[in-house]
Amino acid sequence: MPDRTAPWPRRPRQGAVAHVTPHRTPSGKVRWLTTLTPGPEAAYAASVAAVVPTVERCLGPSTIADRARPGTDGIVRLAPWEPARRRWRTLSRHRLGDDVRALVVADVRDCFASIAPSVVARTLAEAGAPTEAVERVVACLRAFADDGVRGLPVGPAASAVLGNVVLTGLDGAFERRGIPHLRWVDDLLGFAPSRREARLTLDGIRLAAIRTGLELHEGKTRIVEDPVEARALVGGPNSPGAGAGVP
Repeated sequence: MPDRTAPWPRRPRQGAVAHVTPHRTPSGKVRWLTTLTPGPEAAYAASVAAVVPTVERCLGPSTIADRARPGTDGIVRLAPWEPARRRWRTLSRHRLGDDVRALVVADVRDCFASIAPSVVARTLAEAGAPTEAVERVVACLRAFADDGVRGLPVGPAASAVLGNVVLTGLDGAFERRGIPHLRWVDDLLGFAPSRREARLTLDGIRLAAIRTGLELHEGKTRIVEDPVEARALVGGPNSPGAGAGVP
């Protein structure tokens, strides 16, 4: 049986380790998906599988999507998205109670492509991941960058794990204000008791994004005070996470 934890050479003898191709979703949005060759794909999965327990310890109940299941076979397995989506809808509707006066809606622009290997390394180290495990993860990401991949390759389950741990920096902006929130990958909802608290929380999210090397998508980031619009956001077809399961 091959050693799944062994790193592969940064530059293969022949060909590329990663291929990036455009994919148009049913909504018309173009996503750049990464296909990895088998050896690098297995090495990437194994390197990230080694830090899954560390990552999951950092994630609170507000992180809904792409929760990983620990394993010992070097394969990254994510929890099914259908139950996660149902949980998102149930929790968001429950939290949108009478004491909520403003909904904080935030989205990260070009999220995975903006997450640099150095940020992944720092975040994993701060979370307490073993140094050797962090180095293997970063070596994979730098090899992918050599083949034109920006940030985290979109598509592999391993990238979802790394994205979740990096985005805990944005979760902290809500937690510091004591504002309940939910996060579906890089879509965030905060449930604030006033517009002032919503504005202060949003300022904190922007600062946290900058510290993480990210940028909020201002066209999708706002404060919602209209109860009708807020209810539509937490459970409607345009709510965060509504496109889950769509490639």
